[in-house]
Amino acid sequence: MRDDDTPFDDIVEQMNEMIEEMMNQGGFPGTQPGSGDTRFGGASFTRGPDGEADFQPFGNWAEAGDVGAASSTHVDVMEDEDEIHVVADLPGVDKEDIDLKVKADHLKIEASNEERRYDEVVQLPAEVDEDTASASYNNGVLEVSFTRVEDETSKHIDIE
Repeated sequence: MRDDDTPFDDIVEQMNEMIEEMMNQGGFPGTQPGSGDTRFGGASFTRGPDGEADFQPFGNWAEAGDVGAASSTHVDVMEDEDEIHVVADLPGVDKEDIDLKVKADHLKIEASNEERRYDEVVQLPAEVDEDTASASYNNGVLEVSFTRVEDETSKHIDIE
């Protein structure tokens, strides 16, 4: 560490080394080098002399309007003793654009229109009763609730 370095400089240097290593290995976990499925991107935001904002995206993510690539979905799963609740952020789509499917302990959320596409499979913490599903969508937030299925396959075993 140089005399004018701060502990923050060391942290930034370590982060840069980790990012460089990750990029040299082909991107983020779950992607294969050269497979074309590595996605990266960001945006620069500047304000010109006229005061107007200039937003410039960069990277290899899909351009706006390209529904061939799914947007990332923020999903929270909460549970209590009797129910499981899923909350997903789906901005930019209408209620009619959303399709939900549930099977056992998985919820599939699909939504698309000309500008956005979401495709998410949510692993639920327990099996749910599909017939008890209720869903609402308001201001870009999807809420889905289910009743848990009692685990009827397990049986208590008495020890002799």
